[in-house]
Amino acid sequence: MPNEQTHMTSRLLESSVAGLDISPAQFELAVGRYQDLGDWLVQQGIGDPDVYPQGSFRLGTVLRPSAGADFDIDLVFLRQLAKGSISQKELREQAEGLLRRYLDARGPQIGKPRLEEKGRCFTLAYPSDKFHMDVLPVIPDPDGNDTAVLLSDRDLFEWQHSNPIGYAEWFWGLMGDAFDAGLERLALELKRDVESVPRWLVRTTLQRAVQLLKLHRNQFFIEHPDDQPASILITTLAARSFSGERDLLEAFRKIAIDLPLHVERCGNEWWVPNPAHEEENFADKWNTDPDRKKHFDEWCRALVVDLEAWGRSVGIDALVPVLGRSFGTAPVQAGAKDVAANLAAASAAGDLGVSSTGGISEQTSGVRVRPHRFHGE
Repeated sequence: MPNEQTHMTSRLLESSVAGLDISPAQFELAVGRYQDLGDWLVQQGIGDPDVYPQGSFRLGTVLRPSAGADFDIDLVFLRQLAKGSISQKELREQAEGLLRRYLDARGPQIGKPRLEEKGRCFTLAYPSDKFHMDVLPVIPDPDGNDTAVLLSDRDLFEWQHSNPIGYAEWFWGLMGDAFDAGLERLALELKRDVESVPRWLVRTTLQRAVQLLKLHRNQFFIEHPDDQPASILITTLAARSFSGERDLLEAFRKIAIDLPLHVERCGNEWWVPNPAHEEENFADKWNTDPDRKKHFDEWCRALVVDLEAWGRSVGIDALVPVLGRSFGTAPVQAGAKDVAANLAAASAAGDLGVSSTGGISEQTSGVRVRPHRFHGE
């Protein structure tokens, strides 16, 4: 059972990371942009294309970027084409041609985005919105299940296996009934029916823990961002380490300690398989650049050291600077103000009590869901 100190740390962690959720305006912008692209592609009569989100946007683990930086969404552009009917090069060329036609047709109405090519995707950058979409062209994988896909890479000869939808279903399945419980709590706070509450507003302990890991990673590698481990790798290892903990600090501690335990060694290669398609290795870059594995190990050790420092810090005044070194001063200070405001409101309402250790705490247990914090600033 979490004690009072654990409960306070969890509240501060929750408030700090909740302030970094994307806003409703950012969410609606992203959805509107990718739906517009998808609708236009359908109108072009190129079979039965589909455009859908993948990655942190689909998983509910996205973080609002720092001031001045773009926020982004990763998209899959699925063409219903047989593997033997098209080459990787042709798929990419056709995708680029369609995206350029889309910009010619729709560009003036949607902020005149720019098109850029990357290793596996094409980026539509919207400068006026401080937003970009990474569009990944894929075809169905004949050797996988209904949601498996093959993706192209301009630097690799073989088709690459993946399954973004299957991965999301695996990740959401690990939340158990926690998501439904969170949806019910939020409906109560908003005084709405459960069916009318936007599902993207809910954040479970697993989602929050992944967000905190990514925030800690960003802070640890702030001077060397190219060395940081990929979000999909962190998310996979965190999900495998999660055991259903409801308290955020307890979940984060368990996950942080267990992260390295789920890295496999297959022959001479490091391996973190995609749980939805085990032929995809999220640690593949470690095998061509061993320094990446070294940086990951250094970060894991720093996580454990920081956890120990949090345990030695008693009270919110001591926790704020310690957590600030781990996650950045600004989000932690904002989180502390939110916690203080809630404690003040509880005090005014007569909901504070004295605990067995002599500390002041709210009479209610657990971290309250504060709907306004899900919306960001």
